[in-house]
Amino acid sequence: MAKHFGYKQLVLSSLMTATLLGAYSNQAFAAEVDTQPSPIDNTEQVAEHNQVSTHSSNEDDKVSSEEKVESSTNNTAQSGTEDKVSESETSKPEEPKVGTAGTAEVGNQEVAVDYEKPEVAPVEQSNQPDRIATTMTEHPDSEMAFNWYTKDALEDASVYLSENEDLSNAQVIKATHKGTQTNYLERDKDGNVIYELPDFNESGKSVYFTDKQISADNHDWTDGSHEDNINTRLVQETINKAVAKGLKPNTRYFYRVGAPGFLSPIGTFKTTSARAAPFPFIHYTDTQNVYWNEHVRNEAAFGAKTLAEALHKAGKDVNFALHTGDVVETSSVEDEWKDILNRAQDGFLSVPHVMVPGNHDTYETSFNDHLNVPINHSIDGGSYYSFDYNGAHMAVLNTNDNKKDADNPEGAAMSHEQLSWLENDLREARERGVNWLILSYHKPLYSSSYHSLQDEDVQAVRERLMTLIDKYDVDLVLNGHDHVLTATKPLVANMDVFADGEVDDKTEIIEGMKNGIKHIATDGTMFIIPNAAGTKLYDDIYNAPLEHIHKVRPKLSHMTQEDLDHYRTLFDRAEQPEDSKFFLNSHSNKRESSAQNFGVFEVSPDEIKFNIYQVHGNVLEMGDDELREPQLIASYSLINDQFKRDETPDESEKPSDGEANSEGTLEESTGHDDDKTTESQVDTPNHEEQVAHPDKEVTQPSEMKHSNVVTPEVVSHTDQLTTQSSANQTMTNESVADTSTRETTGELMSADMNDSHMMSQPAKESEQGLPQTGQGHLMTWLGLILSGLGFSLHRKRQSTMK
Repeated sequence: MAKHFGYKQLVLSSLMTATLLGAYSNQAFAAEVDTQPSPIDNTEQVAEHNQVSTHSSNEDDKVSSEEKVESSTNNTAQSGTEDKVSESETSKPEEPKVGTAGTAEVGNQEVAVDYEKPEVAPVEQSNQPDRIATTMTEHPDSEMAFNWYTKDALEDASVYLSENEDLSNAQVIKATHKGTQTNYLERDKDGNVIYELPDFNESGKSVYFTDKQISADNHDWTDGSHEDNINTRLVQETINKAVAKGLKPNTRYFYRVGAPGFLSPIGTFKTTSARAAPFPFIHYTDTQNVYWNEHVRNEAAFGAKTLAEALHKAGKDVNFALHTGDVVETSSVEDEWKDILNRAQDGFLSVPHVMVPGNHDTYETSFNDHLNVPINHSIDGGSYYSFDYNGAHMAVLNTNDNKKDADNPEGAAMSHEQLSWLENDLREARERGVNWLILSYHKPLYSSSYHSLQDEDVQAVRERLMTLIDKYDVDLVLNGHDHVLTATKPLVANMDVFADGEVDDKTEIIEGMKNGIKHIATDGTMFIIPNAAGTKLYDDIYNAPLEHIHKVRPKLSHMTQEDLDHYRTLFDRAEQPEDSKFFLNSHSNKRESSAQNFGVFEVSPDEIKFNIYQVHGNVLEMGDDELREPQLIASYSLINDQFKRDETPDESEKPSDGEANSEGTLEESTGHDDDKTTESQVDTPNHEEQVAHPDKEVTQPSEMKHSNVVTPEVVSHTDQLTTQSSANQTMTNESVADTSTRETTGELMSADMNDSHMMSQPAKESEQGLPQTGQGHLMTWLGLILSGLGFSLHRKRQSTMK
């Protein structure tokens, strides 16, 4: 019988966070990781000269498939006080010399400009396999797909495939060829990108400079203030595609792609099992590197490093990687595809990918040109497809399917045709008796940043899509698009409430299972976004006061306080773990983050365990083989009817000594305000524009502290399963008494973690004058008592469809 449960006060989890940080504040944090293969160099390719402009909208973060080479959009620099970047993160060039045309203000920096355009160097061409991607088909038990680029259509271009690592007795799968013309940036002889400022002075002449002069702390630049001041030229290239068929189930294969004399490094993959069997995979999203920062603060390096770190954390047995869209920022510029796919080549050779089309991947047929994924319809804007994997069913949807036509007059993110396909796909999967239904698509229905409630095409599909998700009891939905950490509570459809969803009120807690974890029986669906794997991050604006939401996203001015209160009740985790001072006046940072996130999933016939990790550090200062240490920030477990409820706890899996289990009942939670502030002292001229809580004093810039401290492999949130209208409080790592500038939703569900690593924090004086280490020791025993909170989710399967 279903039970109704209330919330525990979030202050308990905040105490635990402060406790653990204090207890370990003097412990050094260092990680030496086993060697990873280094990424290959990014090679350029050649061609005829053709001037084009690119388009990218920072305002709505939405690049449509109508992005044409002819179009040009001038993007003005965003206002806001500049963030201060440390010397270790910023490589500042020398003071610019005055050019033949003097100097010009570029972003928030003066650069030397010249009337004479630098000589445009040819793009180097090669038949060495480039931009290699191995991707899943609709039959991963017997097939695998491959994609790569070369200069020419080589007659012997093939995939060489073997069960032996030395490729002995290799099969040869011939590749098909397609000629294509791709747009490359104009560069000088040293590879620097050439920029043009037209109509520079009264004479109307153009002046030129290269990105060699741009500093990484020029945040107007990194945000895209001069993205349109480039020219490109067309390069003739060849796309190679191949599909290996007739493979053995549950078998590891090794391969190389290319032609004799032009072969790739060795890659590997494993086919699925013909039966239900456990399998791990990783989830990352929105690498979204931009061409204008390639030499300023290379974003592809962060995405590629995050992939390597996720694979390392998941272990050598990981089966595949899921990327939920926005591989690049401007899909019409080939330099971005080369940068991310070549830097991430080792990751793509290590595991096959399941690729989801993002709105930034939609220039003409760009997504399907670079990725050999199944095609069920027109490939203008991406693909949708599905597959069974070891007893689970995964469907990949295309939220760029928003062209207005007779089938889709509203311009919804998914056409009627796609939704009909999805319903048939889900129904057939349920009829086959799959253990799990997992959906992946880019644009979310539920997130803690603006896209989910603002994008018109998402609102147009919300009711129909949520109805299907609820009807066929989808277990898990994995998204991207909003670059923010999101984990909903289990949701069910309700078209009579705001956002067409509500928390499942038939939730049941089941205790006494293995690990001492509390399991939850529910008919709801969890929606997950693991923040982003790139440097562009969004603020969790729905945790802010309504006035701030209306200020930074005027298109959400229709939202009422009642709407906001209901929406906040839907989330377990709704936060941006990384802070940015630009969030004071914008939904977005300026691509300056050094923190990225990913998820690791372990799927078995009776359970899905998934952990969300954060990595932090400037990868541009690291060696190719160095990896950052992942820090666990959220953990969940879904179980189904196959899970043995009467299972005796496994002694070996219980928390270690000093980690107590929580056996108490859940209690009603009170609403509190959240404290979210910037990491360092900042100079904000206009204090009146800072976001503040009602009845709270605005924190002065010199007092602002980073409140969302990530505690490695410790999840500090409480079990809460009913709704709330007010936001809950999380405490800063510096002081329990810290004042607040932002609200946040409650953090509701957690699982035990046995291995804890604490980040080294220097002892600082609190506002009460007590060193943090002292505070930590005083609170350690409380933290040990609270550290066992946790649960998992149980899916109640019905004999008939809802």
